[in-house]
Amino acid sequence: MEKTLDILIERFGYDAPILACDLEETFPDVPRRTIYSRLNRLIESGAIERYETGVYYIASTTILGKTPLNPLKVIERKYLRDPEGGVCGFWSGATLDNSEGISEQVPMRYEVVTNNASCAQREVTVGGYVKCVVHKSRVDVDRDNVDSLRFLDVLTRRKPKELTDGQRDAVKRLAEGLSKDDLLALSMAYPQKTTRRLVESEMLGVFA
Repeated sequence: MEKTLDILIERFGYDAPILACDLEETFPDVPRRTIYSRLNRLIESGAIERYETGVYYIASTTILGKTPLNPLKVIERKYLRDPEGGVCGFWSGATLDNSEGISEQVPMRYEVVTNNASCAQREVTVGGYVKCVVHKSRVDVDRDNVDSLRFLDVLTRRKPKELTDGQRDAVKRLAEGLSKDDLLALSMAYPQKTTRRLVESEMLGVFA
């Protein structure tokens, strides 16, 4: 059992979500039943914490006790990144706008676009209280196109000509280094208004 814990610590570290699928990938030659038997013993001993169904973590300990798991880390692991750092989604909607300075409004719920969605849109609750709207990506998200898709996400929701000076500057920063050809190709998977706004943004100097 200690060897199982050591392997999990080496791969995932402390205070990081471990999904059920991660366990099976980590021990590919071990029967599923055996994996969960070992996991249950580790949970009973206090070595591993069960955050919610299908989500576990190894808590670090401070003078205040065991560190609770940040629910945003769970969202990121489920929908945005894999354990090796591969990209499979991004923060979107009002969450993206707020993080990039396009809007000062703090969203009531988080939003993500991800490859890891079984339907076009659904709302999930993480940790019993954090709400997140999960959108299925129009195209597969990866490390090479994620920045372009984030920019297109904004254009799909906002008209470039209606942006304030501050918002335009924020969107400009989001567009820095992006390829026009890549954006045009990706925009084909979006509503026609997105392509129109891409052209409009270039004319207004939002994207050059």
